Amino acid sequence: MTSTSGPDAMGHAVDSLLHRGWLIADGAGRLTLTDGGRAAKVRIKSLVDGLRSEIHEGITDEEYAAALTVLQRMIRNVGGAAAPR
Repeated sequence: MTSTSGPDAMGHAVDSLLHRGWLIADGAGRLTLTDGGRAAKVRIKSLVDGLRSEIHEGITDEEYAAALTVLQRMIRNVGGAAAPR
């Protein structure tokens, strides 16, 4: 099973971004976004902002926070890991 956090997950994410050409590494191993990576970042941010607006439509910030708090408590009640807000 693949970990979703930690060094292995970070390495996998970096490898994926390098493979896509969205990151490059210099001789010292420093990572830099390419033009393609910057363009993808802009597209992804636009998609996330649109989804967030759609999800939050008609829901106040207070209602959203309360819903997250309840869902996180439910996850912890069954032994899951959910960080409190």
